Amino acid sequence: GKPDFSEHAVEIKVIMAKDLGKWNFALNPQVELKRKGEWDTLPKYAAGLSYQPVKLLSLGVEVKGSEKGTYWGPVISHGKGNLWMAIGSAFHISEVDAGQPETEIRMIFGYEVG
Repeated sequence: GKPDFSEHAVEIKVIMAKDLGKWNFALNPQVELKRKGEWDTLPKYAAGLSYQPVKLLSLGVEVKGSEKGTYWGPVISHGKGNLWMAIGSAFHISEVDAGQPETEIRMIFGYEVG
């Protein structure tokens, strides 16, 4: 949000994943709730596939998108147990709305609870 509280956004994400041996399949439906005067909703999705060649490293690919554009890109994840980090890039594979990036690079740190 902005410091003057004129704009806020909240993203709700369901993380569904399945490990089959060294493979991981994930599907993450999402909804972004954004307030700029009035509340607006934006459905989103992400889906990924990764392979773990060694214990601390996973290599994968992710597709994500919304009505504003669709992206795909490679992802590298490092960690074990409930502590990990991932870095990935996303390149547009569809037209993207004005003001939306054509390419993204992001890093995520994760801690699994439970």
